[in-house]
Amino acid sequence: MSTFENIKIKFQEEIVSRKNENGSVILMKMDNSDVFFKVDGIAAEIYKELEKGKPLSEIFTSLTEKFPGKEDQITNDINSLLKKMRDYNLLCA
Repeated sequence: MSTFENIKIKFQEEIVSRKNENGSVILMKMDNSDVFFKVDGIAAEIYKELEKGKPLSEIFTSLTEKFPGKEDQITNDINSLLKKMRDYNLLCA
């Protein structure tokens, strides 16, 4: 069992995103267009799955199947992304 069981993430309603050809994603809050948040690599992959409404446990399982033996790194990547998104006020409380 992962540490992400039964956790779903909800984004602020005023978030807009743009997916770039290189796989990165740019996020911006409509009420503060001066601040952009860029995610790339595994973080962009996690974000895209969160945007689809997938629960963290499903994303974690999918990534650990894709990258066997990297469970600790994937856990750290998910936690790091969520912390940064909270810091940028992109997530609902």
